[in-house]
Amino acid sequence: MEGYFLMHKVITMCNKAYFQYGTAFLQTRNMINAQFVCYGPDLTDDQIKILYDHNIGYKKVEQELFDEKMQALKFVFLASEMDNSYDNDLIAFCDFDTFFVSNFTQLANEYDFDFGVTFRSDMIDRNCLRAFANGGVIFARKNRIAANLTGHAYQLMRDGYYKELPEYDEIWHTLEHGRKPEKTHLRTNMRWWVDQVFLSALAYKYYKTVGKGIYSGYLKYNAAKIKFFNCNRYNFIDATTECLQQYKDSGVYIGHLKNNTGASSNLKDG
Repeated sequence: MEGYFLMHKVITMCNKAYFQYGTAFLQTRNMINAQFVCYGPDLTDDQIKILYDHNIGYKKVEQELFDEKMQALKFVFLASEMDNSYDNDLIAFCDFDTFFVSNFTQLANEYDFDFGVTFRSDMIDRNCLRAFANGGVIFARKNRIAANLTGHAYQLMRDGYYKELPEYDEIWHTLEHGRKPEKTHLRTNMRWWVDQVFLSALAYKYYKTVGKGIYSGYLKYNAAKIKFFNCNRYNFIDATTECLQQYKDSGVYIGHLKNNTGASSNLKDG
């Protein structure tokens, strides 16, 4: 593929049971000029071969670590894939149930940022604090500042609190002390929610600073310059694979199947 020598990277993670939902991810992988790596604890030999056939590397993760800290690990993976090269190229984490509509690596040239968060304008309008951002797509530059931020994020999730980001605690308070016990989530469970709460806390902090609906600037946090990208273009949630041309015409770069019902192999215009 032309341009494959570029050092941009895309990483994802998946276990063998979830592999079936990555059909669209695999079939649209060639839209992106980047190196691809998938982290997982238990992929079968056949599944690993499918990854390799799509020029996607595989790195094994300890099963216990994956089971206990899955959503927090994406920040560890981001840091590890920077290879200490710090060449400032783009690195992205994308869930395995996403798919690629257009090449998004132009972000590396269009915007000056260290870390990129995809925000949900609909949830901001509803003041749904826990979902101001979505952890399915994360952007970062391969530089020391971004590497430090990913390490900081993991430590914050492990500790459950950081005084310079009170928004993290505020969001968790709504999840741990809600009115419906069946919807209670705990910050000590690093398998779920911790990634989205951290990213939403950053979006919430910026929102409180600049006001509703203004996402043209940057948040300075932990020495990092953080840029917010609209999910409607870079993490289009509840997308289907039958509308690729429509998404292209609307300026969408990354679709997110989310409910998994759109994991069809019948891709059009891809």
